[in-house]
Amino acid sequence: MLTVENLEMEYASDQGPVKAVRGVSFTVDQGDFYTLLGPSGCGKTSTLRCIAGLETPTAGRIVIGDDLVYDAEAGVLVPTHKRAVGMVFQSYAIWPHMTVFDNVAFTLQVIGKSKGFIQEAVPDVLKMVGLAGKQQRYPHELSGGEQQRVAIARAIVNRPAILLADEPTGNLDSATSA
Repeated sequence: MLTVENLEMEYASDQGPVKAVRGVSFTVDQGDFYTLLGPSGCGKTSTLRCIAGLETPTAGRIVIGDDLVYDAEAGVLVPTHKRAVGMVFQSYAIWPHMTVFDNVAFTLQVIGKSKGFIQEAVPDVLKMVGLAGKQQRYPHELSGGEQQRVAIARAIVNRPAILLADEPTGNLDSATSA
């Protein structure tokens, strides 16, 4: 389902390039859970962002399902919106000026789904994550756990082949995460 081969990524800094990811390789089969563990600053988030297409690696190869989405040697770089990936960010990354419904619907709008599809899909996924009835609330009206569930709903509403999660349960209450 996911193959990452010899992935490398550098960031520019005032002191020169900084290697954030160094030769990371792994394979995840369909239906499996895979966890990246390591100390702060070791490249876990950068690796996830490369898989999602939010960062461009400097070397390596990424295959999602049957689709080659990045290959440094072949010059392949599939844009984020064309990858079958959902991502839950550690910082939620929900828009404060948009309602819960609009935050979740945004993913479907970007990939060109119809208004009718969006009107059905968003309430279904909000019910799934325990946010039914909160569609018209704004992020500042929600608890931290509810905001995180908005981020999860947005990541799964388009039923991605792969769900990437960067500290996805860090702010959920114990009743929700149990």
